[in-house]
This record gives sequence, structure tokens and C-alpha cells, in this order.
Amino acid sequence: MKEHIIEDTEKEEPKWYVVKVHSGFEQPVKFSIMQAIESMDLQDRIFEVIIPVEKQMRIKGGKRTEKKERIYPGYILVHMVIDDQTWYAINNIEYVSGFLGSRSHAESLSQEEVDTIKDRMYSGTVHHETDYKIGDSVKIVEGPFADLDGKVSEIDAGKGQAVVLIPMFGRETPVKLDLFQIRSV
Repeated sequence: MKEHIIEDTEKEEPKWYVVKVHSGFEQPVKFSIMQAIESMDLQDRIFEVIIPVEKQMRIKGGKRTEKKERIYPGYILVHMVIDDQTWYAINNIEYVSGFLGSRSHAESLSQEEVDTIKDRMYSGTVHHETDYKIGDSVKIVEGPFADLDGKVSEIDAGKGQAVVLIPMFGRETPVKLDLFQIRSV
């Protein structure tokens, strides 16, 4: 077992630590940590395990899909008191690469950093991702301008909207639309 310095655990307050895991294995590692808490009776030292995710709306070909996307692939957060037993329990889980920090000293996150991550996770804000680009020819499929063709002149992926230039009254008129209201031509 690797040596690491642990002070008197009686006085130790729980802190948030970042655990590095193989990308794509965050959920199995979380499950394994929860099993270790139960089997090794660590409920009084490991309190919470979080995989930071946020809602993502993907709009591809005019079709919307919503899913939870990892904010930091390959990392999970653990609220715990670090001592020899908890350090060993987490470091010996398959797909865990270790704690963020040096081999002998795990770096903890500040409460402000954790609050920022949690705010991002639970804000209710949906982040949009699209395959449309400026200059793409599109057809409007919904709303008062349905069945008109136009060209994308602006994209606001954060709001899930695009400005489409449509020919109207002999000139191009900008129309702000939600991304799901258009389809590639």
C-alpha cells in the first residue's frame, strides 16, 4: 500500500475530493463506491458521491434529443473524511486512477468550487448542441413561416435558437427561430 500522510482523523472535517476514473466508467465506479461504503461500514466517513452532469439538448436534422451529459468526463466528486481506510477503499476500485493531487496528498475542493458545480448541475438550464452552421440552407417546418426556405445567419446554441434569412418582399428578412423549427435542405 502506498504511504500517505493522514493526521488525527478524530478532528478531520469531511471535504470534497475529486476521484479520477476511466472515462465512461463513472457510473460503475460510483456504484462500487456505494457498495464499499456498505460492505466496509464507511457511512460515517464517506457521505456523498456525485457524477457532475448537466442536461444537453441535441438538435440534429431537426430532431431533438435530451440527455444528461457529463460535465467532467473521467472525474467524480466524493464528500468524505480521508483516512487510510477510505483512501484504500476508493483507490482499490476497478477503473479508479486515484485522487486529484499527488500520490501522497489528495487535494480537496473548496466549498465554492463544489457549489459552482452543483449550481451548474441543478440550475435547470439546458445546453444546446446543433450541427447547423452559418450559411446552411434550411427549411422552416414549424410556425408562421413554415414551408419557407432560408439561410442560417446566426446561431445561439446557448438558447437553442438561430436567425434565418428568408426571402420576403424582395429582400432577405431575418427571423429568429428555435432550432427544432428548422431542417436542413
